[in-house]
Amino acid sequence: MMALRHAGCDISEFPVDWSEIPGGKIHLFRDSWRMFRDVYLLRKKWHADPGSLYGVE
Repeated sequence: MMALRHAGCDISEFPVDWSEIPGGKIHLFRDSWRMFRDVYLLRKKWHADPGSLYGVE
């Protein structure tokens, strides 16, 4: 989404039908940490080389 926004594309929000899967688990601290880490790494990569998120070397 960062690359699309940078390219000037419009981004819209829309509702999603959600179904809970029995046995599916979200671990609050572990999964929150992983999401934070992933966003941090994306932003770090973006600032180092914005073209890298477009698949351009």
